[in-house]
Amino acid sequence: MKLEDGILAHKIGDRKKAFECFEKHAEINNKVAKYWLGYYYWEGYVVDKNLEDFVKYLTMAANNGNSAAQFNLGDLYFNGKLGISKDEEKGLSYLKLAAIKGQPKAHAQLRYAFSAINKEKINIKGFLKFLKMSANEGNALALFNLGDVYLNGKFGIEKDENLGIKYLKKQIRPKNLFEIFARNQLRTANYYFIIGFMSEHAFGKEKDPQMAFEYYYKAADLGDPRGLVYVGWCYYKGMGTSKDAQKAFTCFQRAANNGCISAHNNVGWCYDIGFGTSSDPYKAFECFKSSAEKGYATAQCRVGVCYEYGRGTPKDLEKALEWYTKAAENGHETAKRRVSELTKLIRRGHRRRSFLVRILFT
Repeated sequence: MKLEDGILAHKIGDRKKAFECFEKHAEINNKVAKYWLGYYYWEGYVVDKNLEDFVKYLTMAANNGNSAAQFNLGDLYFNGKLGISKDEEKGLSYLKLAAIKGQPKAHAQLRYAFSAINKEKINIKGFLKFLKMSANEGNALALFNLGDVYLNGKFGIEKDENLGIKYLKKQIRPKNLFEIFARNQLRTANYYFIIGFMSEHAFGKEKDPQMAFEYYYKAADLGDPRGLVYVGWCYYKGMGTSKDAQKAFTCFQRAANNGCISAHNNVGWCYDIGFGTSSDPYKAFECFKSSAEKGYATAQCRVGVCYEYGRGTPKDLEKALEWYTKAAENGHETAKRRVSELTKLIRRGHRRRSFLVRILFT
């Protein structure tokens, strides 16, 4: 019996015939059959429900290149579902394989992009690559998040309001997208954060700074470090609440303590200019470097500035160029300019030293 006949048998409810077909084709190493066999063990069709065999056949299918299996297995490991021990690294590896193959309809790319960005070390290029893949498939949530990234210059990516608005308006009307989220019955941290963002930027509804502040605050209370960061910016700007430098600093600090990479950069900025706390260039440098080492482009550029001008660390133009280069490679426009200018300055210094050596010692 052909595999297609087994799938047809499943669709019309003849599960015994379908199971026998999948079992036969799995024995000859058919990756799609292994996926279906795992599915039957999970659902308890024909055979007793068996989690161990479900994972076994799902893993075999995933390792043979079945993108649906790769996505589901990645989801299981990354989130520790169905009693499986949580293993984020293994989960991400399978999600990435599924994402590369575009399975299923941009969902995997989106999941991988945001799973990866929440890891300790950011890969900006990889993050943007998979988020754009998802957006290009027409995924509304991906379009929204990509627009958010560019509009607000998140994750150290250079701010580009025009490009951000372009993504936000593409493929779907803002009002429709707002209604999609507003109807969501699960009041998660992500729900409150997105509604807060829409309220702040008049996206799909009238601009409502107070509602934005309240929803960011709720997201923060539910443990979302983004919510904490945005509450901090609300206190900084006086948006939906009164301006309060100390509260803004506290929010950034709490978000940083919860592992938010961009928040480390924000704390560094507060120490650098004395916002909400006393000015301390040494602490500022430490915070910038902590964020920079995890791939945050804005912080990488600021570490370069610190080395170039000797702020919080000894002046070192070579190290400054090294960090500017890292930021430039992550798309930071200011860093790109500094790489060009500092390279010329260092070369002039080398030529001058060479000239003096020749004059003095020859």
